[in-house]
Amino acid sequence: MRRPTWQLFAGRISRLFGVQYYDLYYAQRNLFPPHKPIVPSISTKVRLATIEDLDGIARRTGGETRKAFDHNIGMGSRCFVAFHKGTVTGYLWVNRQIVELVGMHVAKLPTGHSFSHSAFVFPEYRSKKIYQYLRYVVCTEMYESGCLAIACLVDKANTRSIDVLKKEGHDFRHAGVLKLPGNKFILLCRAL
Repeated sequence: MRRPTWQLFAGRISRLFGVQYYDLYYAQRNLFPPHKPIVPSISTKVRLATIEDLDGIARRTGGETRKAFDHNIGMGSRCFVAFHKGTVTGYLWVNRQIVELVGMHVAKLPTGHSFSHSAFVFPEYRSKKIYQYLRYVVCTEMYESGCLAIACLVDKANTRSIDVLKKEGHDFRHAGVLKLPGNKFILLCRAL
């Protein structure tokens, strides 16, 4: 879903002044009962990432990836990586203490809840159910470690992720976040 032109223009102007609006959903689902296993269309294994895995991804993607990974580690998140024939196909981070958005600590999670974030599947591996399989493995891991629910923030324009989350049984609530200059924000979400 593409945003209207006026929203894109207004967003560009407001960012010049350090203000940005994130039009999101807070999507949450209970981890019991566990959902059906997902089978990717290519042979895939998922495990916790090692430092070597994260370094390899950062070298492959360049830019700010390593900095973002260090931030995720610093806030207590763990990364799960998917592999096909020894090559990383994608990754997904999960946290059991906080809800995070672009470096901002947005909310504290209730006990027994988890938050998935910073998911990415490399373009050559998309449309092969890698993302769905990563989520399945993470949800299973969270359930087995005592979590009752998992949630994420998803951009309302990200229809592919929304479709995946709907199939998993997530409930969606509006979760607008207005980022102000500095690292201040206003959270517009009753679920948090």
